[in-house]
Amino acid sequence: GHPREQGENCYFSVPAESLDVDNNIVYHQGLFEGLISKLGYDARAINEAHAVVFSELAESDFTGIGLSFGGGMANACIAYKSIPCVSFSVARGGDWIDDNVANVLGIKSSKATYIKERGIDIRDPKNREEEAVAIYYRNLISYVLQNVKSRFEGGRDMPTFNDPIDVACAGGTSMIGGFIAVFREEFAKIDFPL
Repeated sequence: GHPREQGENCYFSVPAESLDVDNNIVYHQGLFEGLISKLGYDARAINEAHAVVFSELAESDFTGIGLSFGGGMANACIAYKSIPCVSFSVARGGDWIDDNVANVLGIKSSKATYIKERGIDIRDPKNREEEAVAIYYRNLISYVLQNVKSRFEGGRDMPTFNDPIDVACAGGTSMIGGFIAVFREEFAKIDFPL
């Protein structure tokens, strides 16, 4: 709809710069800014994972790690008191899981998507197909966490966190049964620098 008053803010999310592919977002960001501005809003882009921080970490003074697991990418933002310290994305997400499951099982990607989205629990796969989904989910989560760890260790602008920080996960790919339990298991496997 149209704004209640001319120039009302309208935020839309964009992915962060990717670590493993060239993902120039200038065109798409500009396209959406133009469409939203034509409706009378003041269009403002926000990093997708930073939006997760604003949405989910208010009780933590907007300090922590926001992760958005989407279809095409996973986005990460490490924030301190709402200020993004590090933001990045990786070119792995739900579609990456579907494509790899399809490849190893010799099925179409749409069938792999169906298997993944029919209501399985990745902690307790019931057959070879669900096992493939669980293996690729675990790999995706581990890959994202290893990259977050690497950014913590190499980030020269990283603040010192004196207290434990929260991690918020969002996005369609994180909606599968058992995601948070597997996330915790994979997190426990790495020597996280906090």
